Amino acid sequence: MKTQPKLIVFDVGHGSCVFLQDESVTTIIDCKESALLIDFLLSQNITVISQVIISHADADHIDGILALIQSDYIQLGTVFVNADASKDSATWKDLRLALQDASGRGKLRVRTEIGDGMADQLRYQTVRIEVVAPGIASRLAGPGGRTPQEARATSNAMSVVLRLHHEDHPVILIPGDIDSVGLEDLVARGKQLRCDILLFPHHGGHISHGNDAARERNNSRFARRIMEQVDPRLVLFSIGRGRFSTPRPEIIREIRTRAADCRICCTQLSEHCQKVILDHPVLHLTDLPALGRIGKRCCGGSLEIIFAGRNTFAQLDHIRHLEFVKNSVSRPLCKESIT
Repeated sequence: MKTQPKLIVFDVGHGSCVFLQDESVTTIIDCKESALLIDFLLSQNITVISQVIISHADADHIDGILALIQSDYIQLGTVFVNADASKDSATWKDLRLALQDASGRGKLRVRTEIGDGMADQLRYQTVRIEVVAPGIASRLAGPGGRTPQEARATSNAMSVVLRLHHEDHPVILIPGDIDSVGLEDLVARGKQLRCDILLFPHHGGHISHGNDAARERNNSRFARRIMEQVDPRLVLFSIGRGRFSTPRPEIIREIRTRAADCRICCTQLSEHCQKVILDHPVLHLTDLPALGRIGKRCCGGSLEIIFAGRNTFAQLDHIRHLEFVKNSVSRPLCKESIT
């Protein structure tokens, strides 16, 4: 008997780790925390990963992939990764060398480019994985180059953006750390981004440099723009409590102004919402592993999404999380007055 395809956004603190199980095809999209993911996979008797998609080279998206490659228990198929000469971190260098070595030994396959127009290279059964970014012209320039709109593209701007469909319905947008430059390129290319669920880019943190006032204005503009394009019913933030002041209040405010009925869920409990750690048991979480469970740092924790076409959002269990926010969180951004 076939099981419903599912996607899990894991609570890995400040970073990203998404797992998609689509019948016999298994996909990992970024991996910040390897121990949590590997333990989960083994608990589910999953030892083969069909494909790994690396959105971009930031450490909080790739930290755990080296351990996956070196694992004696997990077999990897194809790893799709953006080339990025602008990054020189030790983590990125180690991963590049590990991929080269593993590919040379026939342990996995590596594809050094992924972007719009390459979806036919990805495997899927019932959940169609549409790759909408980066575009071809931007990929040819690379990080540090200029987009067709003459904007300088950073590594974040070149993030892989995925749009997942089930039963011909767009369910979730997974955009890595895409910024304003990358988003405007998507819009200029006429890409459709509407989805029921948005995994918010860059964990809801600052998307530009400059003084505080300028950054907040840019954050608000970016949030307004992506909400216009995606029009989600649920926005997820994969955050680490106490890291980089995420999600930014102006981003939450813009989301709520744009779509008052849109549900907002953070993996961990932001310090904007609760200054001190909770002193009572956290009973609202599912059984999924979550990094914030220890220390009572979770808000939504890890979220499992069971695909059901246009009914996917309606099937999500909102009640326990909403009750937790109402009864336990002193000043939740997602519920504050926006007047």
